[in-house]
Amino acid sequence: MRIVTLFRVGVVVAGLLAASRVTTAQVVPPIVKATLGNGISYFLFSSDACRKTQLLYPPATLVGPRVAGPIRRLYFRYSDNGSGPTFTNLVLTLGQTPNTAFVPTTSFYPNQDTVFNHATHTIPYGRLGEWFSFDLDRAFTYDPAQTLIVGVTWTTGTGVGFGTSGEDTSPGTRGFGKKLYSATPTATTGDATSVLWQHFGFAQGLVGLPETVAAAAGLRLWPNPATDELTVTADPTAGAPVQLTVRDVVGRTVRHYASTAAELRTGRVLRLHGVPAGIYTLTVEQAAWQQTQRLIVR
Repeated sequence: MRIVTLFRVGVVVAGLLAASRVTTAQVVPPIVKATLGNGISYFLFSSDACRKTQLLYPPATLVGPRVAGPIRRLYFRYSDNGSGPTFTNLVLTLGQTPNTAFVPTTSFYPNQDTVFNHATHTIPYGRLGEWFSFDLDRAFTYDPAQTLIVGVTWTTGTGVGFGTSGEDTSPGTRGFGKKLYSATPTATTGDATSVLWQHFGFAQGLVGLPETVAAAAGLRLWPNPATDELTVTADPTAGAPVQLTVRDVVGRTVRHYASTAAELRTGRVLRLHGVPAGIYTLTVEQAAWQQTQRLIVR
């Protein structure tokens, strides 16, 4: 009887742990390193052994609408329920190289651009599979034809046990030779033995706009996040035609639709098939009347 009871308790606990790892809906980076696997890496924001890290993301490893222009936000992915670690002197750097590996193999790339420099910074609590982000202090001009070099350094941190997800860097895998780390923030050479290469994302253009657009009175989108279809309701003036425009984070028109006031009052269905996953705005216009809402496409 006691063995059966312990078994039942174990099943309940395992069920609760599994439930706690469910991913919640949240913003997804427009551009990501293709996220193969979900290994847990502590060699970025957790261990004192990795107070300096550089990661390489060649063009072929990134998925999304990359263009030449500014990067304004970086993303990493929780590999478990996040604990909200706090860091002192957290610095993020970006650079580029035509190489797809470290040359020499244990040398950090020097002279990187500092894009985020905070005396203290706390990563918010999150859940397995979600993304957390850094809004950059200054934009970085990105060339999509070159490898992106991402650097993270910090002096002290409370992130023991805080992991980010990644994929294998063993010899023969595409992540091999794309990550260096050191216990010293000012080191010029590092260790290449970390077994995971972090999942990563970034956003270009005016990323603040889509995430800060206020909910427009009378304009409703659902579901949001959307996939293949989106229903839009609004209350424009009767008579004049209505235009609906989906724009990406740099303001480019992705889709354009025509509608009528009557359609919008009952719900105008927009087909989104083929629109890449990312953050957008939907603007509804009629003569001098206009409303805008943030839209997320999965």
